[in-house]
Amino acid sequence: DTHPAGLPGNDDTGTMSAWAVFSMMGVYPDCPGEAAYTLTKPVFDTVEIDGKILIRKDRRIRKYRVTHDEFLKTYAK
Repeated sequence: DTHPAGLPGNDDTGTMSAWAVFSMMGVYPDCPGEAAYTLTKPVFDTVEIDGKILIRKDRRIRKYRVTHDEFLKTYAK
């Protein structure tokens, strides 16, 4: 939308929306195309990704679990 009230060049095909969701969850993809992520403080209390469910509970990263494995690091591969 290039109108005065719009966003010039707003043709990112959803990239900014995906980045916003990742950022709010506290996950930053380090290298596009690779499964390497830096974990940061999320906007939400808790983020649980279980199929189609997002649940909000806690604001700190205490641990993260990928396929039932728990990690105490700030990055994931």
